[in-house]
Amino acid sequence: MKYTVDTAMVMGSVHQRALTPGQDAAVADVLPDGAFAIVSDGCSSGGDTTSGAWMLAKAAARAASLAIAENDTAFLLLEILATAEHAARAIALADDDLFATLLQAIVLRDRAVVQVYGDGVIAVGFRDGTWQFLRVEWDKNTPFYPIYYTRRKTDAFLAVHGSTSHAAVYVEHITYDPDGTARRQFCTRHTVAEGMVGLMLSFDAAALRDIRALGVFTDGVASLPKISWSDVMREVVAFKNTTGAFLRRRMGRVLREYDVAPADDLSGAMVWLSSDDGGGL
Repeated sequence: MKYTVDTAMVMGSVHQRALTPGQDAAVADVLPDGAFAIVSDGCSSGGDTTSGAWMLAKAAARAASLAIAENDTAFLLLEILATAEHAARAIALADDDLFATLLQAIVLRDRAVVQVYGDGVIAVGFRDGTWQFLRVEWDKNTPFYPIYYTRRKTDAFLAVHGSTSHAAVYVEHITYDPDGTARRQFCTRHTVAEGMVGLMLSFDAAALRDIRALGVFTDGVASLPKISWSDVMREVVAFKNTTGAFLRRRMGRVLREYDVAPADDLSGAMVWLSSDDGGGL
């Protein structure tokens, strides 16, 4: 199996007008035994979450590299939090600097996992041309940030949502047929407790053979004016080829063709799986 990865980041118009830095981070890499794609979205009402989002994404990249080398994802979150907390102490980041979501797709030798801590969008592309998109949202626009665990902020977070059993996480599922027809549109609800440990998709070796792409995106995909998030995703993954900066090229083309800019930062990272030598479709 061959892997191709790419990332794309677009600063939201809100930050551009205010002359403030974007708060998203995106990293991806190909390793001898797998690949990963990771995005993080800093909280707009937090502190220096530009630094925090990048720190969390880089910590997740380190953990993903270890997981791929060891072919074991059992302790991913613990590894991520330990690395992020150590780095945060070293440069004296405050609690609210680290308030950021985390989405990651990791492809190992014989399986793959996609995990969501907070909100955002997952993209799964199948070899028959079908695409599945899942958008994760939290009630009250208050997602869970994984650093809450180490910074002991879970009590304040739970006070917002009421209890761990409250169904505060909303997941919208949309599947597109190869001809672009939308089908199987439905929604699921998940508890606060489920969201805190991370919503996850798992693919064993058999399922992985049917998959050609895994991607993760921040919730900025839903901030383009007059365009639904699912239409944005469908256009973003309509790749002509998957060599080089395939995600950046496609995202740039979509924004130019629609002549719009996201209000919020928009970032994505993707792993493309190919069994040939050309890296194409």
